[in-house]
Amino acid sequence: MFKKVFLFSFVVGLVSLAACQKNAGKDVVRSHEPGSPVEVKVCITGTPGTRATGVSESFEKKVRSLQVFVFNGDALENHRSVTNSQMALVPATAGERTVWAVVNAPDIYSVLQKSDSDPMTLTKLKAHVSRLQDNVYVASGGEDTDPAGSNFIMCGSTVQELVDGGQVDISVKRIVARVSIEKISASLKDYRENYTIRINGVYLINVPLNTSLDLTADPTEWCNMMKLDANLSSNALLYDNLSGSDVVVRNNVYLKGGEVISEQEAYVQSSLEHGIYELAEGVTLQTDNAYRVSHVFYPYPNKLGSADARYKDESWNTWSPRGTILVIDATMVSDRDEDNDGNLDEIAGYYPIDLPAIERNKTYTIQDVKITRLPGDKPYRPIETGESKVVIEVHDWELGLDMGTITI
Repeated sequence: MFKKVFLFSFVVGLVSLAACQKNAGKDVVRSHEPGSPVEVKVCITGTPGTRATGVSESFEKKVRSLQVFVFNGDALENHRSVTNSQMALVPATAGERTVWAVVNAPDIYSVLQKSDSDPMTLTKLKAHVSRLQDNVYVASGGEDTDPAGSNFIMCGSTVQELVDGGQVDISVKRIVARVSIEKISASLKDYRENYTIRINGVYLINVPLNTSLDLTADPTEWCNMMKLDANLSSNALLYDNLSGSDVVVRNNVYLKGGEVISEQEAYVQSSLEHGIYELAEGVTLQTDNAYRVSHVFYPYPNKLGSADARYKDESWNTWSPRGTILVIDATMVSDRDEDNDGNLDEIAGYYPIDLPAIERNKTYTIQDVKITRLPGDKPYRPIETGESKVVIEVHDWELGLDMGTITI
């Protein structure tokens, strides 16, 4: 069985707790001398995002726990932990303080507060390691039906002058990014026009498993290194298994003058040479045979981007830190039985798609993967072909970039 696919748009927005919105600016704020006791209300907020019409975003924005830390310089002054709330009341002292909020993470204080002689500090918090596996929520009691994407760790901080009765608003962002593929289609030509493509799975490889909360540390652990390891718990966020689901892609059927025409005849040839699939004059689409289901994955940031020419080096066959790749595991099924074994001939392999450097809390959308050739034999090595064209559209908005249409 493959995991349930959610047609989410990646939404950064978190709605403040109603109390934060209602009382903001209405509290009686009393000034105090620096160092005198105060109590402040810390509320987490987010930035507005976009969403697809009719798509639920509850799993991507759910707040299960909130940890708040107040620092005086590098020293921890106080902390609070609450559940199912976007607000916490925290005792502190008056003056300029650094306040951090961490959402949905395991208990940080118990890890960093070693002893009175080795206390938690701001430096320790920034360097604290967050693990991708901790973003996977395991339901206990039937609250959620799908564990993936329901426990995203988020964090943010601010420096503010604290006064009694004051409010501290902290904008938090997820550590994960969002990678989605919206459609897989076929454009097979010549003798392969009647072939079909069976999709066995879609997943990410070369994914960092950890990072520091301030995102400055390089990963020390990776998963799916050069190939899929289907037994990892983190793959609830990185892998959709489609085996046995009968997901099959084949060429669309086009008509011209009422007659079925070949794939080559369906498009404007001058545009096709540039990877643009523009229907020729008088051509109409009769049957759309593309696979149109959104598959969404949530990796940790990876500053290493597309492989460019590096994969041509023989050393590329040995693991080293590298860019994250989206892989389509597929089997091409021919229309003939040349080995006379009673079954149509098949070629199993991979369609790897290089991704750019992955940044936190951004979304990378591949609108269409158009398959034009046989699969490759290595999931980590991009297919070399003159037919392939990758179009990446970079959008100047917080949610990230749109990778457009990829032809392979």
